[in-house]
Amino acid sequence: MTYFLYFSPTGGTSKYIKAIAPLSPDHELHDLTLKRDSLSLSLNSSDLLVLAYPVYFGRIPPLVLEKLNDLQGNQTPAILLGVYGNRHYDDALKEGADFLEKKGFIPYAAAALIAKHTYGNIQLHRPDEEDLLQLKDFFIQIVEKEEKVKGSFPGNVPYKEMGEPHFYPFTNEDCIACGACQRACAWKAIDEEYQTIQERCSACLACLPVCPMDARVLPKAYDDFAVAFSEKLKEPRENEFFL
Repeated sequence: MTYFLYFSPTGGTSKYIKAIAPLSPDHELHDLTLKRDSLSLSLNSSDLLVLAYPVYFGRIPPLVLEKLNDLQGNQTPAILLGVYGNRHYDDALKEGADFLEKKGFIPYAAAALIAKHTYGNIQLHRPDEEDLLQLKDFFIQIVEKEEKVKGSFPGNVPYKEMGEPHFYPFTNEDCIACGACQRACAWKAIDEEYQTIQERCSACLACLPVCPMDARVLPKAYDDFAVAFSEKLKEPRENEFFL
């Protein structure tokens, strides 16, 4: 059995997972994004784990690891997919491999994949059909590999220090208290007054497009930042695959 686990607040990571899941006749999909508790799941050596997550500040979001507290392998081969917004994935693949190894898995393959960045207008069309085709080809290749041994992936220890968002969304007077933003927030970072709890918020901005009144907004200073950041990261990066 192939188990696909993914965390995808803004949808980029889920596009990659849903492109390759049909390639495995016997599989289970587990969307961790809005799951409120840890996933309790035990795999054996004949199973395969595919874990996909977005990269924030070059790291795995801590919430993802919290949701995997009760995940357990038994010499189970595993594939890591780190999805990032065209800047860099830094230590996110190594961190994921180290975490899974401690959980009883054998991380033997990984990919660093491009998706639209949360901020600005950066790679708005990614992942595109070519991105998905590349991952499909890689997935077929690595699944058919007979010997699945621990891989070596880019990254450093100690891991890069986790950064903090530059901007947090807030709710303006157009809010009608419909609760759509709260339901879309994986971090439980919107309070009863529909304002942002900054110490919880990752600034993934998943709450903005779901608001029917466009009442979830960013500070005015974000506009200039987004223009400069988009220019800085305008050159597209390529997906990277590791086996």
